[in-house]
Amino acid sequence: MLIGIMSSVITLAIVVGLIAMIVSGARRRPTIDAHSVRRFFQYAVLYALVVVVAIGVSELLGLAFGTEFQEWEDPDAQLATGLAFTLVGGALAALLAWWTRRMHRADPAETESPLWTAYLTLAPLTGAVIAAVSVQGIGLAALSERPLDGDDVGTFLAWTAVWASHWVIARRSLDREHQAPHLLAGSLIGLGFAVVGLVMTLSTSLDLLLRPDLFGRPVGLLGEAGATLLVGGLLWIVYWATDAITLPRRLLWLGYVLPIGVGGGLVMALVAGSRLLWSVLVWFGGERLDAAVWAHFADATTEFSALLVGVLVWWYHRTVLGSDARRGEPQRVYEYLVSGIGLVAAASGVGTVLVTIVEAVTPGIDAGMPVINTFWAAITLLVVGVPVWWVFWARIRRAAAESSDDE
Repeated sequence: MLIGIMSSVITLAIVVGLIAMIVSGARRRPTIDAHSVRRFFQYAVLYALVVVVAIGVSELLGLAFGTEFQEWEDPDAQLATGLAFTLVGGALAALLAWWTRRMHRADPAETESPLWTAYLTLAPLTGAVIAAVSVQGIGLAALSERPLDGDDVGTFLAWTAVWASHWVIARRSLDREHQAPHLLAGSLIGLGFAVVGLVMTLSTSLDLLLRPDLFGRPVGLLGEAGATLLVGGLLWIVYWATDAITLPRRLLWLGYVLPIGVGGGLVMALVAGSRLLWSVLVWFGGERLDAAVWAHFADATTEFSALLVGVLVWWYHRTVLGSDARRGEPQRVYEYLVSGIGLVAAASGVGTVLVTIVEAVTPGIDAGMPVINTFWAAITLLVVGVPVWWVFWARIRRAAAESSDDE
């Protein structure tokens, strides 16, 4: 658990650090002075201490709720680690937090530092991600015979406290402009968990309804999927639906809505739809490789669920983006983005046709599947990609014909 938490923290730190550097560079040319160096080490140490304290508290809460130990694990060692992290780290974190607060009161300009913004972006998002991951184990235990692991409960409580406390601090000390990276990154995290949870919930439900041969009837997976959907939906509502959606439509906001919301949803739908259509075409017109119907369509429920969720994500963010009577840059970016996605799919189809021809005329060379199945893969990519590219490219051409200078 400790290794998993630390790997999640490091990954999230890298992502948020990149976001902070982009925002800082976009706002002004960064300058390095003694104050910047001091702030870097001050907030880096504060963040590290918060992580240490949260790990310690989660270890102690896990013991209180009944952590399941493996044979090679030592409960006394976990108790010692938890106490050391909590007491020593907590004292140092409290002292550094007190000193930081005094500095902010003495010099209000400290709250405008990009490093303070980065800290108040990274700390709550770390808590949100780790708490959300721990909920999956709780949901799995809720609908299965697996006992509830106290480690999951302790992790959820400790890191939820980290998220909630820093959420309040960020709301009080940062203005709307400085809150934008935190709100949009949190929206992305919530959307990611919600999408994964919704796909898992739909596909698991369909498997339980349509596949009587499913070994073990894993109802517990439905609990894990539902918990992921619940926590992701709550994060998305808190970050996006109630706050980030009202942010000014600047670079970061459009970067979330266009390439992630619109583009990501469309790519997800196209990939899932292509795989599902290819499975159907191979079943009725290709080589099934002697697979039974449930084996051949083993991933069909996941692909169908991903198709529906991808369309939902694309439609929602396209609606949020809106369309003005006057053609603006967001509308242009949207049309070029979707047209490009369709073009990539269509070009992949053309390339797969060429691969099929090479396979057919060159015995002994194949792409890892029968020639007829490769042919159906090419047809699938063309059927999916060409209409998307044609519809949006036609819009772009009409706009260019009507107002060539603006385009």
